[in-house]
Amino acid sequence: MKKYFLVLLILSFSFVCAQDFTKTNATDCISSSENLMNELSEANFTILRVNDTLQRAMEVYDSQLYYELQGRKGNYDSVSEYCNQILILSDSAFYSRDSLNVLLSFYNMTYIDGMNNTKIEAIISEVNSEIKNERYEKVPALIDTGYNEISQMQADYSLMNRFYFSTIQSIKNFLITNWRILGVAFFLILIFLIFLRISLKKFLLMRRIRYLEERKQSLKDYLRKTQFEYFQKGRISEADYRLRSKKFAEMIRDIDRDLPMLQEKLVKAGVDETEGGVYGKRNVAITKKNIS
Repeated sequence: MKKYFLVLLILSFSFVCAQDFTKTNATDCISSSENLMNELSEANFTILRVNDTLQRAMEVYDSQLYYELQGRKGNYDSVSEYCNQILILSDSAFYSRDSLNVLLSFYNMTYIDGMNNTKIEAIISEVNSEIKNERYEKVPALIDTGYNEISQMQADYSLMNRFYFSTIQSIKNFLITNWRILGVAFFLILIFLIFLRISLKKFLLMRRIRYLEERKQSLKDYLRKTQFEYFQKGRISEADYRLRSKKFAEMIRDIDRDLPMLQEKLVKAGVDETEGGVYGKRNVAITKKNIS
């Protein structure tokens, strides 16, 4: 009977020691987790996720202590699991930042002005966002995608350069081979454009003169109509008649000031009496008379 009592006492003592050892480990891991969180904070990482996990570990730890005070058995296994999660988050955070820095270094060494870097910039921005939001598990795949995109960017740039230099060389060879024909064609086109410019200038001047003369004639018709309605019909008042007459006269004088200048430009542009039909003959004649 004494032997059984001794064995039971030894087993009970072993159980108490094991229980105390588990509690000690839980205390140590919570302390270590707090240190890891402080390191992350000092390294400018976001610690919301780590802090939330640590709070859960401490809640479990406190609840198990409460059970023990009531004489019940405490279980600190969950505390250890939460501490492991914090350790993994800490390692992932620093690993993610280091991986991003290596990617950025490779990107900066690779990038050349003219490369299409839109996609790689978007990937880098996404990696920064995932690190900021503590979603470190998504970073490795994005880093791999970034390296692939840099390689594709280099390939596209090389292909573009080959196409560019090939095109330049083809144009150069074409110019060397056909420079005489191209020179003659350019000269003919230049002569054509000069004559076209002169003809276009003449056309615009004649159209402007034609418009002003038609406008002048219309104003004269309005003036005659106003005089008829005032003197013959008596439909408008004297004040209205004087106002209209004054306005029409001013507009006609403005046209008379513009016409000689346009007609002079038309003569300088080389319009002869056969150009422009009736308007051309009359305008040239009037202009010659004004100049003389």
